[in-house]
This record gives sequence, C-alpha cells and structure tokens, in this order.
Amino acid sequence: MKLSKELVLQAKATFGTPTYLYDEAVLRSSFNELRDALPDCVDIFYALKVNPNLSLVKLIRSYGGNTEVCSLGELEIALKAGVAPHDIIFLGPYKKPEEHRRALEVGVYAIVVESETELRALSALAATLGCSAPVAIRINPNFSASGSPWKMGGARPISVSRKIPPSPTSASTWRCPT
Repeated sequence: MKLSKELVLQAKATFGTPTYLYDEAVLRSSFNELRDALPDCVDIFYALKVNPNLSLVKLIRSYGGNTEVCSLGELEIALKAGVAPHDIIFLGPYKKPEEHRRALEVGVYAIVVESETELRALSALAATLGCSAPVAIRINPNFSASGSPWKMGGARPISVSRKIPPSPTSASTWRCPT
C-alpha cells in the first residue's frame, strides 16, 4: 500500500500523533540500491537504535539485512524478528555483564569491545561459560571530521591479524581483499 494523504489522515485519526508510517516499497528499493552499491564482501547491518519496531526489523531481515544491537531489549527484538544470532552484532559502550552473558549464550556473530578492560571481562566470562567470545575491536582513528570540534582515537594497534600502517588515514586501508 502506497502512502497517501488519506492514509496519513486515517492513521492520525486511528493512532494519534506522533505516528510513524513507512512505505515498504520505498524501504525495499532503498535497501536494494544500497546492496547493489556495495561489494559482495560487505554485509548490511540495521541498527535497532534507529527504530526497534518489530515489523520494520522483520522487513529488513527479509531483504537480507543483519542487525546491530546495543541492549538486551534490542537483542530480544532481533531474535523475535527471526534474525539468526550469527547475523547479530552487539556493540555500544558500557555493556553490562548480563548483556555480555546473553550475547554469548545466544551466539551472536560478534561483540564489539570498546576497551581493554571490556575485553578482559568478556574473556573471563566466556571462560566461565566454557565458550569463546566472538570479538570485534572498535578502532578510533586519530583524526577529526572537518569542521567538527570532536576528536577521538589515536589507534595504536599492538596485535591484529592484518597489517595496518601506523597512521591509516585512507579508507582503502580497510577495503575488502579482492
């Protein structure tokens, strides 16, 4: 069903405001356009923090999208939407031990660690649970966006499986192998 003025007014009368309406055809077209623009080695992850609506997550999953979650609630929504645990990444600062535990128990694809302290805590929990922790490491390069007062990072890799120049300033450094 295409969005129309009548549909918007009907939704307003039925549900009040604010009400969010999505055009499924536009959503599908936008997803496919993004998919077609990316190399095959790149997976698309929908961040539930944008909108954790179960129906929306199910739609994006039906197009082949994976999910990115940053809370237990978002993880449960992704699972309820039918997203396989191996298609979920869990990220965000200040993750609680119970979030780490649940992510390990269901078998998410990766838990993005933000610090050495978090990595050590996650590793200890995984050992206690008798499993390995699928870890991705967040890297904050040492540069700021043009015009932005914010600056993060200063990555100093000490052990990674891919050689990275001391000051990786080009996106080509991180490209998928061909």
